[in-house]
Amino acid sequence: MDLNENTPIYEIEVRYPELAPVFESLGMGFDTLSMLGCITLYDACASAGVDVDMFIASLKGFLN
Repeated sequence: MDLNENTPIYEIEVRYPELAPVFESLGMGFDTLSMLGCITLYDACASAGVDVDMFIASLKGFLN
């Protein structure tokens, strides 16, 4: 899966549950975001005031 700003949070939760701490460290509840259905990485970052490109880079770094 290519992580990008349009990736739905629920897809990330299913494929990469180990990323939950990264979301939680920025005050974004992984489980809550996932339950909302079609929330994308862009939406989550915008609502948390986080730069989406930097957050995606952090997620990819965590996975590597």
